[in-house]
Amino acid sequence: MDFTLPDPGPVNTDFARPASRADLERAAAALAGRGFVAHVADSGKEARRLVLEALPERAEVHIALSETMRELGLTSEIDESGRYEAIRPRLNALDRVTHDRERRKLGAVRLLRHRIWRA
Repeated sequence: MDFTLPDPGPVNTDFARPASRADLERAAAALAGRGFVAHVADSGKEARRLVLEALPERAEVHIALSETMRELGLTSEIDESGRYEAIRPRLNALDRVTHDRERRKLGAVRLLRHRIWRA
């Protein structure tokens, strides 16, 4: 089946610059108001530390294709260290045709309710 996506329109250049500290604090407060634990980290190193402190060993973790997690070195830490039950390697090992239902179920895992925002 082929389909064409609609034209998304002009690029929004507001997304080309980092959010301000005030915007990050406001987002963290909004997330906290909805039951999430949110932190605003002062550096990538601090963000990485916060994530690793929040994850108990053997936790089942799915980080999808987050560029932020990759930049922080968390993708390899979670997928390759052996300390966590990483979902992505399990998904990648399943055949898309013969294991589609199992892939969808694994991909729906959302055990980590923490979001790290970098200043």
